[in-house]
Amino acid sequence: MKKIASYLFMISVLSTILFSNVNKHNELLEKYLEVSGQNHVFSTLPTEMAQMIEQQFTATGSKVPQKVETIVIEEFTRQSTVNKLTEELNKLSDNSLEKLIAFYNTHIGKKAADVNRNEGIEEMQTKLPDFLQNMQTNPPSQQRIESMNVMFKETNVVTGTLSMMESMIRIFNASLPSDKQMNDEMLKKTLLNMNVVLTRQLIVTFYYALRNFTDKEVDEIVQMTLSDEGQAETDAQIAGLTAYMNTATKNIIQSLKK
Repeated sequence: MKKIASYLFMISVLSTILFSNVNKHNELLEKYLEVSGQNHVFSTLPTEMAQMIEQQFTATGSKVPQKVETIVIEEFTRQSTVNKLTEELNKLSDNSLEKLIAFYNTHIGKKAADVNRNEGIEEMQTKLPDFLQNMQTNPPSQQRIESMNVMFKETNVVTGTLSMMESMIRIFNASLPSDKQMNDEMLKKTLLNMNVVLTRQLIVTFYYALRNFTDKEVDEIVQMTLSDEGQAETDAQIAGLTAYMNTATKNIIQSLKK
């Protein structure tokens, strides 16, 4: 009887510890999402994705069909799809989350989080042409170029973002009347040909996002990105966004075929 009571006591203690650890992890994750500005990014992402689809139709001189608009909004806001955004971030260790929270509570970290909160995709695309023209007449310093190149080379940030843009093109193609859609082979060739142009646009976009940062601050951002916790954060963010886009794209294309 004493042994049974001892086992029950041990199970109770272990359960309490486990529950406490889970609570701590969830609290750290919520804090990280708040201070990093990721909560804002995730809450506005469905709307911005729908706007990007609309822009592709506008570029061809047409409006988004009502059926397409309804399906796109439904799938980008479907809770099971939205949950994909934080699945990988939830796997970050408590230690990584604590270090990331500490970073985003610094001056440079708060400045980086503000970019997440204030830089909308639509507004950014509107201002990019003028920014690019200014870059040509007033090029960034060699120090900034080298720092940015290190980040592009050592992380999957460009590749991951590029895959998201490819998903948008696939959705747009599937939204067209069947006689105007590209077949799989044509779509692959188109995406391959567009990769160079899209990559250049993405690189300019990153320069734009950090336009109000000094060269020293850019160096700090890059160093943080290359740290163990920074790499883990970037990988988790890209993995979550990729899963979100892949799931939404698959569901949208299937729904459009019905």
